[in-house]
Amino acid sequence: MALATDHADRVPPTRRRSLLERIGRVLFKVPNETLRDEWVRKTLRDIPAGQKILDAGCGSQQYRPYCSHLQYFGQDFGGYDGVGDEEGLAIEGYQYGNLAYRCNIWAIPERDNTFDVGLCTEVLEHIPYPNETIKELVRLVKPGGMLIVTAPFFSIPHMTPYFFISGYHENWYRRIFADNNCEIIDVTAAGDAFANVLQEVMRLYKAVQPLPLRLLFGLFLVPVWCVLRLGMAAQFPGAQYLPFGYYVLARKREDA
Repeated sequence: MALATDHADRVPPTRRRSLLERIGRVLFKVPNETLRDEWVRKTLRDIPAGQKILDAGCGSQQYRPYCSHLQYFGQDFGGYDGVGDEEGLAIEGYQYGNLAYRCNIWAIPERDNTFDVGLCTEVLEHIPYPNETIKELVRLVKPGGMLIVTAPFFSIPHMTPYFFISGYHENWYRRIFADNNCEIIDVTAAGDAFANVLQEVMRLYKAVQPLPLRLLFGLFLVPVWCVLRLGMAAQFPGAQYLPFGYYVLARKREDA
């Protein structure tokens, strides 16, 4: 089976952002994707060289560049066109990397115990059968192998109609992995209620049109931004119960 072709160096041209857009990105940036990317990249770097990794639901294969020391195999159903049914946030110009497996994630045509590592990032909210998906990933990973999973706890519809569940709690991960002969190594909650509200404020800012009205809206949001940033820094008790999502590292039991 051939490895998928690496598209990491193919960077599409981007338009130059206006000064207002750049100011908005600085003011309203929240660490959701930054935190997740840092965690995933560090976890991938720690995997011994030469191991086989399955990137399940890989999409555009954003983490493939950090798997250069590994044998990388990508899987996805490959059916999202960047528009969807227009009932949620869309990702214009969405493109898949070359796929080793084009199929449903809960039914991947490969032998048991094939991979050393299973990676599944921000995919489970798009799957109608998440329990069956975890079971399938565990099947494909060797005993003692690792599973790296991230998913939102709180998410608005996006990439519809392929959006089914708004998020998962830590308890779900602990239960589903225990039921599938895995032990949890680490569960990390990212963000809090203040960061979540700030993220949605950022979405509103981007949505306001025309540009002069967005400027007025941005000025109004400056004190709101300050309050939310202070809340994030203060780490108030209870705010952690509304994180962006969870990052999970699990290991398949040796006797599984």
